[in-house]
Amino acid sequence: MLLLKKIVTYLHRFYQYFGFFFRLTLCFLILSWLFYDDLIDFQTLHLLVEEKSIFFSNFILWLGGALFLNAMRWHLLLLPLQLEISKIQTILYSCVGLFFNSVIPGSVSGDLVKVSYIIKSFPEHKKTPIFFSILMDRIIGFYALFSISFLVTLFNFNFIPAAVRPVFYFSTFFFILMTIFFFIIIYGEGFDPIKFFLQFHFPGSSFFKKVYHAALIYRDHSRNLFFAVLLGVIFQCLLLLYTLFVTSFIVGRSFDWLSICVVYPFGLLLQSVPLAPGGLGTGHAAFTTLFSMAGVEGGANIFNIIFVGQMFLNLFGLIPFIFLRSKKSRLKSSEDFSRKSI
Repeated sequence: MLLLKKIVTYLHRFYQYFGFFFRLTLCFLILSWLFYDDLIDFQTLHLLVEEKSIFFSNFILWLGGALFLNAMRWHLLLLPLQLEISKIQTILYSCVGLFFNSVIPGSVSGDLVKVSYIIKSFPEHKKTPIFFSILMDRIIGFYALFSISFLVTLFNFNFIPAAVRPVFYFSTFFFILMTIFFFIIIYGEGFDPIKFFLQFHFPGSSFFKKVYHAALIYRDHSRNLFFAVLLGVIFQCLLLLYTLFVTSFIVGRSFDWLSICVVYPFGLLLQSVPLAPGGLGTGHAAFTTLFSMAGVEGGANIFNIIFVGQMFLNLFGLIPFIFLRSKKSRLKSSEDFSRKSI
């Protein structure tokens, strides 16, 4: 039995190391392909420093959007859980989460770190609702993104090129699906089709029941959901405008901004694939392909400026991370001293 446990442990470690090197190799191959095909030019990064408008826009987007607006959005989703957490704490945890997004594969990896802080601060609280708050935060973020894309392109449908219309249909499907989900969450008390479906037993049904039960917490807090979506829309508008702004510098001419609005959400969606920190490689490839569909060359360079600019600022999250660790160490030392005194 002991031998079997050791074998399982070694296999698990091998899988982890193999997965890490596989993702790293794949990321390297993607970047090599982009470099050798002249689809990415690292010299364009000088715009981050030389162009003051890009420099300050990048900083304002990070401080006011990625950090503050997103932290407040998550705070709104934590309030219904009856957790005694301040807005300052939420901002600190969010800042640490941004830091880990820069050092752990995927652009959502820092979310797990944020959740761990909440769980450690409130060990008596159920874990599933806390995990779902971060999942709901991500759902709202993508819902806001697809909402902007859908509404902007819906009223300009005749001007959308045929090459990107399939992407628009897919985006519309996502928007409608998530709208139905939120409608059921808020107004589905009389007849809830999701709850009815979860009555049947299927693989993973117990897990989905727990998750959906956590989602129902927000049925009595629709106001929180509304303002969370509103903050998400504001941030995604800022991010989209910044992307169009950077695109104007890279392209250096007029471009089809409407097509960019159509394909842009899927670029961010693919960036979330946990291949490398911050979507390195996958984001470059996604922006290259999708922006090319929209008739704009240099998608990798556009993503590169956004990626490097935001990832560099995310490193400031190391400061609250060290602060929170030192605070935790002081509290532990104080508790140990109190026990010895008693």
